[in-house]
Formats: sequence, structure tokens, C-alpha cells
Amino acid sequence: SNQHRELSSSDLSLLPTRSLGLERKSERRAKTTSSPTVDLICQQACCQLHIYPISLQYLHITMGGLSMEHPWAFAFGLLGNVISFSSLLAPIPTFYRIFKSKSTEGFQSVPYVVALFSAMLWIFYALVKTGEGLLISINAAGCVIETVYIVMYLVYAPRKAKIFTAKIVVLLNVAGFGLILLLT
Repeated sequence: SNQHRELSSSDLSLLPTRSLGLERKSERRAKTTSSPTVDLICQQACCQLHIYPISLQYLHITMGGLSMEHPWAFAFGLLGNVISFSSLLAPIPTFYRIFKSKSTEGFQSVPYVVALFSAMLWIFYALVKTGEGLLISINAAGCVIETVYIVMYLVYAPRKAKIFTAKIVVLLNVAGFGLILLLT
């Protein structure tokens, strides 16, 4: 029916709150201010679902996968991203050396191709799950950084190494990842 009514706490237990990104915390209301645009979007979504009395403030806090409900988990997730980012930058001296000498000096491209594949898989996993903003952000940075490493390797590698690198990129990162996307 088109009639709207307020929901009781027993009605709230029947709602698919996990799929909406809402958690049932009736006794705890967030005391933050939210933007009018986000409130309007949330109100429209709630109106379509006939959910009026749920606090829209909590929805605003959890949007984007950066939940402040568990501040320690968020803090350690942020710390993990900082450490992961620094490990992504670890090969910079190697690539500076390659750039300076204009030669790959026998270095292999396989670790960088595999790291790119891994970052792509993590992004796919994070997109399938909900609320994984930190996982998406660090692996997106990883994709960019590893791609730069691979391109730089291809610029300075000998012909045989370029062909090998191009083959494993196409086989692993294009065909392999494409097959995973297709099958899932």
C-alpha cells in the first residue's frame, strides 16, 4: 500500500539491514551533522523502502566503507594502508637505478606483474564485499604504482625481456583476471 507508518523495534528486526548498510542501534544515535545532499539521498532511499524513523545520521557515518563504529579497527586499517603503501614504494631505488643506467640490469619483471595481478584481485574482492573503502584505496594505489614499474621496465628492457613481460601481462593480468571476472 502507499500508506506509510512508523516502524516499531520488532518491525526493524525484519528489515534486511545488512544489505542496506544500516545497523540497528536504536538506543545509540549519532550526534554528527550531515550534508543536506546526503540527507536528501538517504531520505529518498528510505522513503522508497518505507523506513522513516531510522536515524539517517548513522547511515551518513558508515557510507563509503569507512565506519567509525569500530575506531580501533579503522585505525589499524589505516595503519595497514600506510605500511602497505610504503612497501609498494620499496622498489623505487631499483627503478631509479634502472632509469639512471637505462638498462634493467638483469632484473626480472615477474614480481611486479604478479603484484599488479594481486592488487587487481584485491580490488575485485573489495568491490564484491561492501564497506571496503580502505582495501580499495590501497590496492588502487598499488595498481597505479605497479603499472608504472612495469611500463618503466618495458621501456628499458632488452627485446627478449620485453616480449616475455608483455606475454605474462597479457596471460595473467588480462586473460587470467578476465576469466576470473567472467566466471564469478
